[in-house]
Amino acid sequence: AKMERQAAITSCFFDTQAAMSFYARFGIQIAIEMKDCKTHMTEKEQRNCAWGILYTIENFGWATEYVIQLANDCPALGNDMALCVESATDFAWTGSSMVPAAAWVKEYCVDAKEKEKKDPNFTKGLPVLR
Repeated sequence: AKMERQAAITSCFFDTQAAMSFYARFGIQIAIEMKDCKTHMTEKEQRNCAWGILYTIENFGWATEYVIQLANDCPALGNDMALCVESATDFAWTGSSMVPAAAWVKEYCVDAKEKEKKDPNFTKGLPVLR
C-alpha cells in the first residue's frame, strides 16, 4: 500500500506539471492559429489551419484530462468516478486529433516518399519509411 501511495503522489506531481504544460501549449497554439489562419488562404493553407485548430482543441483536452487525474492521484484514496470521467474525456478529446494526425502522416510521410522518387537526394542520409 505504501508503494502505491508513493506512486500516486508522484503521479499527482507530474499530472500537475502535464496539465500546466498542455494549458500553455493550448494558449500558444491559439496565438499561432490566429496568426496563421488569415482570411485569404490557399486550399493547402486552409487545410493546415483546420488541422491546427483541431490540434489546439486536443491540447485543451489533454490539459483537462490531467486536471481530472488529480482527483484520483492526489487524495489518499483513489477516486473511481474521476477515472471514469478521465477515460470519457480522453475518448472524446482524442478524437479531435485523429484527423490532423492522419493528415500529417500523409503530408510528411507519403509526400516525402513522392518527393524522394522525384529527387533521390531529397532524403539522402535521413531515415525513411519503406
